[in-house]
Amino acid sequence: MQHQITEKTKLLTSCGNVAQPGYCLRNLYEYNRNQVKLPGRLKEWDFYQITNERYTVQATIANISIVGAGSLTIFDRTTGERHSAMLPVLLPKEKIKMPLSARAPSVLQVKSGSFDLKIENLGTVRNI
Repeated sequence: MQHQITEKTKLLTSCGNVAQPGYCLRNLYEYNRNQVKLPGRLKEWDFYQITNERYTVQATIANISIVGAGSLTIFDRTTGERHSAMLPVLLPKEKIKMPLSARAPSVLQVKSGSFDLKIENLGTVRNI
């Protein structure tokens, strides 16, 4: 039986371990990247999936220390057709600044040439 998190709790201890393993029905974990003990191996991303009866759209902006990326995929679940675009970002530390909290307003953007993916977090609303 897994433990359900029902109140706000820190994700990591001061040693960098998971403070309270379990699951929550909405984001109650408070994340602080400064508590990660191996910052050179830090992997962070913002991922969204939007689905209706026919289509699935996935948008991701990721920073995995040495490389980052923006990616967008659209699936037509009726025909099986799929369209994807991705823009890799080398050494993304200053180019893709992930927010400390999923609840805090932020803007993430990966843009070059014809590729432009922007995820804007307004607190209670996300614009993709």
